[in-house]
Amino acid sequence: MAKQYFVLGIGGTGMRCIESLIHLCAMGMFDDTEIHLLALDTDKNNGNFSRLKEVKEAYVNSKNLDKANRTALTNTFFSADIKYYEFSPNYEKKSTFKDVFNYRNTEANSKEETDLADLVLTDNVENFNLRHGYRAQTHLGSMMMYHSIIEAARSRMDNDLKQFLQVLIAACNGGSDPKVFILGSVFGGTGASSIPIIPQAISEAASVMSNGAANVLGRAYFASTLLTAYFSFKAPSADKLREQK
Repeated sequence: MAKQYFVLGIGGTGMRCIESLIHLCAMGMFDDTEIHLLALDTDKNNGNFSRLKEVKEAYVNSKNLDKANRTALTNTFFSADIKYYEFSPNYEKKSTFKDVFNYRNTEANSKEETDLADLVLTDNVENFNLRHGYRAQTHLGSMMMYHSIIEAARSRMDNDLKQFLQVLIAACNGGSDPKVFILGSVFGGTGASSIPIIPQAISEAASVMSNGAANVLGRAYFASTLLTAYFSFKAPSADKLREQK
């Protein structure tokens, strides 16, 4: 039976890392291996996400146009069998913390909850536009990403995250002690926000989906590569600072 690895690429940097991993698979460096790739970002329209999907499509189509016939191989190029999933919180309709939190109704019915939110979050953060990521708002981003993952697990609708977790749950329950690897940066927004909470979030989501039967933290091995700053930005103008808060 092929080995199983579960790899999460978070944010723009995570997308780049997964893209490099696919190139390694094309070189034949993961023989007899099934790799489950989860691309996780807040902005599905960014260039890194788009390029990753192009590379992924080229790889899987080189294996076989028919999904059922894509298998892990040995001693050849394109040997790993890649299963691809993606997850992105939807902030199109509810694009701020206050929108997601349903702040006005919560304030009317449970004032202590909004008081607590106001204590730890400034007004700028509570009204921060989430559509393009958490952008240096890691304290907010960690909470929002955790919330999004749990809500996706509870959803009655099927989604890629649930499919990824179903395979991980099966691996845990099957006694294979699955390996979970996390890739992303710790200097930006989405990666720095999500990496610290991912093990707990996916473990809790798996527990939700399995009615408490899955113990991901107890059965899976977690590892991560954390990238520090490898590029710089131009200093923002005063207008840009005001616009972006």
